[in-house]
Amino acid sequence: MDLTNARSMELFRKLGIADSSRTKGENGGLKGAVIAQGEVDTWIVHLLLPLDIDHTTIDSNEAVCSVLGGVYARYEIQIDERLVRSTYRPNLAVARSYSGPKRHIFLAGDSARQKIAFGGYGINMGIGDAFDIGWKLAAVIKGYGKQGLLASYQQERRPVALLSVERSGVHLNVHMSLSEIIDGAAKDIDSASEKGEQLRARIHDHYQLHDNENKDLGIEMGYRYKSNIVFPESSGTEPEFDPTRFVPTTWPGWRALHVFLSDGSALSSHFGSGFSLVEFSDGTDRGAELLVEKA
Repeated sequence: MDLTNARSMELFRKLGIADSSRTKGENGGLKGAVIAQGEVDTWIVHLLLPLDIDHTTIDSNEAVCSVLGGVYARYEIQIDERLVRSTYRPNLAVARSYSGPKRHIFLAGDSARQKIAFGGYGINMGIGDAFDIGWKLAAVIKGYGKQGLLASYQQERRPVALLSVERSGVHLNVHMSLSEIIDGAAKDIDSASEKGEQLRARIHDHYQLHDNENKDLGIEMGYRYKSNIVFPESSGTEPEFDPTRFVPTTWPGWRALHVFLSDGSALSSHFGSGFSLVEFSDGTDRGAELLVEKA
């Protein structure tokens, strides 16, 4: 896969809006993608390369123009500035362990997994990893955390990576399956004929039905931590996980609720830099004062 990150005002003017699109090759399969970044003049262009192609024989301008041309000849465009150029092989992989045997070294972000770019989960996982291991390392260094706290890092973050990496592959397959829909008739996409209209309708329906790449809130926000520092619920039924939906809940291990209190302030605005005790009280004494006293 060839990636070019570049600035081009001409491309913005010709498209009219900063949007994203994907182009097809001769056989109707995915050829590349153009993704808007910053909504003005900055773009990320992906060009799918066969394994036997030497990427050094293709410069940035050729890669961009080839993707924009799709099934036709190169679409010439002026590139104002090339920001980044790189090549990579899409892989789905997650490290077996997120730390060394003595926990002197921890993996986070891209060092812990490889994924396909579709879905945009990479930065979310990286920030989540850093936040999780960051506060746990601080607790151990300051003396109020033990080794079990560090063990919970992998228990909590690796399942998130497995879920997100697998889902990125699902999104890629949505695009790769276009070749079956187009069935060798890629140039009919632009045709004003009845066949062209029917083909465009099938492509539209395909993406409307499989648009989770842009809507998987459950993957990004609805996952649950299960580890040795999360106390399980003793009764009730755990909410069902749905990769497409984020359902707020107080079940142990889930994301803290975003709710507004009676005084109009957001619950999250009261969380400090340390631990926070949140009691959803109906007037029954549940022993919260004992926890506060021990703290």
